Amino acid sequence: METRGIHRDRQYTLFELADRAGITVADVQELVHRGKLDSHYTDDTELINGKDFLNWAQRVEQAGEGHRHFQ
Repeated sequence: METRGIHRDRQYTLFELADRAGITVADVQELVHRGKLDSHYTDDTELINGKDFLNWAQRVEQAGEGHRHFQ
């Protein structure tokens, strides 16, 4: 999972976030569905704050879970 291309002050669609993070859109949807990431709608588009994703990624890294959270 990559975080370098994700900025705290931006909002990303599920597709943009998946592309920048190097994970699948299905993985991002699963994180939202499980309540691990918050999302909101603007003009019928589901968005995720970069800050929320980076905070989640940091928690995963600190816990040493790596990519296992999807399994």
